[in-house]
Amino acid sequence: MESVFQKNRLSFTTLAVVAAYVVLAATTHVVMLGILPVLLSFRAFRRGEMFAPFALVGALAAVLIAVSTLSNH
Repeated sequence: MESVFQKNRLSFTTLAVVAAYVVLAATTHVVMLGILPVLLSFRAFRRGEMFAPFALVGALAAVLIAVSTLSNH
């Protein structure tokens, strides 16, 4: 039997990448657009992962944070 992490591996990976993007942007003021989390979240949807919607929301939040940060500079 697979664990929750194993069943939702891409979703958790997406959320970890989003967290790293946000921490990087907050501490170093280096902003990345967030293409990687978006692609990972789409792959999570294709695999039918239960947490894929959360991964997509996180990925879209990373993109919005990046765009808003870039537009304010």
